[in-house]
Amino acid sequence: MSDVPTPPPAPEAPLRRIPFSPRQEASLRALCNWMQVAAVISIVSAVAKLVSAFTPRQNFGNAIDAALTFLIGLWIYQAGTAFRQVANTEWRRQRAQDF
Repeated sequence: MSDVPTPPPAPEAPLRRIPFSPRQEASLRALCNWMQVAAVISIVSAVAKLVSAFTPRQNFGNAIDAALTFLIGLWIYQAGTAFRQVANTEWRRQRAQDF
């Protein structure tokens, strides 16, 4: 037996490009589109809830519900945009060159 210590494993290089097939890229783009449609619907419903909070019945719980609905819609829209950047081949190539 040797007294030479074994070297630690070399760290793995970060993945520079996510290998998607054209079909997977198309599916991701479709998902992005639907996420952004859902986000717009959510934001529009948040506005409707906010308006209904100040109707003669004055249900102020709708104002809180409107704020939460708006935030969820905003986050869905941002996630759709981020997924679109991942699915965009040119964006991936440009980011890979930055590393």
